[in-house]
This record gives sequence, structure tokens and C-alpha cells, in this order.
Amino acid sequence: IMRLEVTIVFALLLVAVGCGKEKPAPPQAAPPKAVAKPKVPASPEELARAFQQTLLQNNAEAMMMLSLLGHGTNAWIQFSQITLQEQRRSMATELATLEGRPREQRSDTEQARVFTLKVQLANLEKTHAASFNNIDRKLPADRHTFKEQGYHQLQQALKEQGMVQDQLKLAAVDTTGVTDAFLGSNLRGGEVVLRYTQNGEPVSGTISFNCALLDDLGWVIVDPPKVNPNRPFGPQAPANPDQPEPFPAPSPPTTTAGGE
Repeated sequence: IMRLEVTIVFALLLVAVGCGKEKPAPPQAAPPKAVAKPKVPASPEELARAFQQTLLQNNAEAMMMLSLLGHGTNAWIQFSQITLQEQRRSMATELATLEGRPREQRSDTEQARVFTLKVQLANLEKTHAASFNNIDRKLPADRHTFKEQGYHQLQQALKEQGMVQDQLKLAAVDTTGVTDAFLGSNLRGGEVVLRYTQNGEPVSGTISFNCALLDDLGWVIVDPPKVNPNRPFGPQAPANPDQPEPFPAPSPPTTTAGGE
């Protein structure tokens, strides 16, 4: 009996000691590594080199990320606000010029233009705001369209000019089209032209795109890259002085009235 009591006491002591021990803490998972942000192009030349890299890699997604399509809605808002201000200024200036002449001295066409400008200015803010209502749905669709159609159109244009995508070497970047008054506004940007060699020989065709310097984004492509056949190097007179066609964008629709 004495031995049994000693055994019971010893067992209770073991249980007590075991209960008093702290359970080892589970191993902590390593903190997730921060995702590196893509390098922001600091110049039109750097943007052109980054574009060329996506072309060599046949990477439509990476090419898109260099454009407005690759950025969020803030980029669209920033670019559209700048172009909106310039559009408003241009309309107001034209209207003031027309109304500077007495009504009896204006032609019917000029008077119709006065009416059209007044309607457009009255609706400008409304149509611009409305254009952003569906941007969260529209932007993904536009990105898909570029990757499935726009990029392949660029590839086809290269083939038509005998430009082999993975054999092109960037020879020069022409930034003479970049100004401090892009689209007539207080915005640094303009056309960048990429010239190439292929198999050691100069290629007459070029690739060009318009780009702009946006806050916190650096240099961004703002319209679809295009292939230009047999384009001479250096500054050229613009074939179309109008605003370049943008990527599918929430730009305000033009309100028209009779007489325009």
C-alpha cells in the first residue's frame, strides 16, 4: 500500500509538472515580400526603350501597361481633365472671336457656329462627367480589346512593311515632336518615333506613338502605337493637326447642333 501511495503521488507530480509547461508557440510565417512596382519611365527615350522590350518579348500585356490602358482610372481622369480644360479654352476663344463681330456682320455659317459652340460649352461638363460613369466596366473591356485586337493589328502592320518583330533593333528615338504644349494645353508630351535596323540594315518603316508626362506616373503612351511606312527621320509637318486618336477612353462626346 505504501508503494502504491508513493506511485500515485509521483504520478500526480508528473502531471502537475507537465501541465505547468507552456506549449511551444507555433512557428510564425515569414512576412510577405513587398511587390516591386514597375519602373516609371523618366523620359520619352526610356519609354521608347521599354516599349521596344515588350515588342521583342511579344508581350501585349507589358506593352499595354506602358499606356493609359495599363493604369487605373486616376490616370484617365488626370489626362481627360487636362484635355477638357484645353477643349473648353479653345471653344471659348473661338466663341469670343465670333461674337466680337456684330450679328449683322456674321455669315449664316458663323452664326450657326456661335449657336453650336454655346450648346457644346453648356453641355461640356455634363458630358465629361457622364463619360466616367461606366469607366470601371469600360476599362477592362478596352484592355481586353487591345490585347486581342489592337496588338495583333500592330503585328500585322509590321508584317506588311517587312519588319520582323523579333529581329528589329532600335536604332534611334526621335523626340522632336515632344513639346511643353501638347494638344495645345499646359502638358509636356507629343509624338515619339522609333527607327530601326534589321539584319544590320536600316528599315524605312517606323513605329510612332503619342505620350505625355503625367503626375506620379511618368511618361505614358496615350494613343495606339502605329506603323509608318517609309517615314523620313526628323521633324515633319503634321499630316493632321487635330487631336490624335486616343486609346478607347472616357473622352466627352461632341455635342452638335444644326449648322455645323
